[in-house]
Amino acid sequence: MMNGNKTTFFTLFGATGDLTYRKLIPALYNLHSLDHLDQGFKILAIGRRDYTTQDYHDLLRPWCEKFVRTGFNERVFDAFLSRIEYVQMRLDEPEDYGVLKAIYETCPQSQHLYYLAVASSYFDVIASNLVQSGCTSYASFKQCLIEKPFGTSFESALELNNTLLRFFKEEEIYRIDHYLGKEMIQNLLAIRFENPILTPLWNDSMIDSIVVRALEEVGVESRGQYYDHFGAIKDMVQNHLFQIVSLLLMKPSNNLDERIAHQNDIIEHLELYHQSKEDVILGQYEANPSLKEKMKGYREEEHVDPQSMTETFVSLRTRINLPEYKNIKVILQTGKRTHMRSTEVIVNFKGHGPRPNQLIIKIAPDEGVYLRMNIKKPGQSHEVETIMMEYCQSCVYENRLNTPEAYERLLKAGIGLDRALFTPWEMVASSWKVVDGWLDFIAKEAVPLYFYPAQTYGPTQVLEHFHEE
Repeated sequence: MMNGNKTTFFTLFGATGDLTYRKLIPALYNLHSLDHLDQGFKILAIGRRDYTTQDYHDLLRPWCEKFVRTGFNERVFDAFLSRIEYVQMRLDEPEDYGVLKAIYETCPQSQHLYYLAVASSYFDVIASNLVQSGCTSYASFKQCLIEKPFGTSFESALELNNTLLRFFKEEEIYRIDHYLGKEMIQNLLAIRFENPILTPLWNDSMIDSIVVRALEEVGVESRGQYYDHFGAIKDMVQNHLFQIVSLLLMKPSNNLDERIAHQNDIIEHLELYHQSKEDVILGQYEANPSLKEKMKGYREEEHVDPQSMTETFVSLRTRINLPEYKNIKVILQTGKRTHMRSTEVIVNFKGHGPRPNQLIIKIAPDEGVYLRMNIKKPGQSHEVETIMMEYCQSCVYENRLNTPEAYERLLKAGIGLDRALFTPWEMVASSWKVVDGWLDFIAKEAVPLYFYPAQTYGPTQVLEHFHEE
């Protein structure tokens, strides 16, 4: 139960967008239903469309019925709606912010969270208008929550960050990477540091390779215009996969600043394993005529260039150029329209025989930890077989029921001023510097783009990255 005396304004810019309907509103409903919001927690839904608050409430019902985790309840839903006021305004018109200011005036010295669920091109406009209109003057503490992408390169990310720093301090900027809100991402630290038996194994004397992959069954869907300017490396590797690798290999830390420094050290030392074009395999999905259900190829998707050379799949053979890790192959893979949806980490230990020991951490959609071991087969022979020790966290109904969704966890942390689940500027900058270097290398070496049929693993050439394993 939260402190009922506190007033908080959660001002949601982009209140009629898909992210709001699918993720943010259901997450806020979950927090409300679990009594994780103060009585004075108010949601101001900002949009350009000519809706009344009642119109907006009516729009939210089907989304909440479909996506809330804690179960839809009429009484709870009505109480939740009492927190929400729809405010029609134009984001780029300074005079419209007077409406917001009048609302804020009713509760001075309150906590203000400004959630910018809009394109980054609006960040400057919104931040500038909030400050210059005097809206922020009523905040005892203000926070600006922004979604990725944080730029398209180091240069653009720096420009975006400098823009935000004109209006907010670094400690007031909360950069959202929803992967950090996933249960098993948070579990990586517990697995690493609460199991002392792993500590002596966590080096290149004992680990042969690590595979971090995030595969998706879906294509680009309605994101063609965005995706065609980004591709898999910028969309997934630069943020999500780098976060996983840095958490997996960082040193133990006692505080947040130390943890950030250790994660950043991992990212800064990421490099292509052989520094050759064979370290990079790029793919793009195409129609698969063998499927019963017709699926478009990437170049046939809406708002995609028919001659596009944007990668929808990438496999990168990398390493961490630090003494304890430099001989470990770290394979980063992500792709769209593959044969399965799976995000997981596979740690392959060194050893003899056809089946080396493996530690497998499944992140999504299944959650769990698996250890592959070798034992003697029952009977008179000395034949060895491989068995899997399994812990499927998501298989337990109570675990599924009690595990918060990623945005639910992130919003609760933001409201509670907990910055541990948000990406600091240092890591954004380091990530872009590494990725910019790799993209320059790919262009210089003319790394080819291979095509793969929809609902397959990816280009057949990807097997080359596993040949040595």
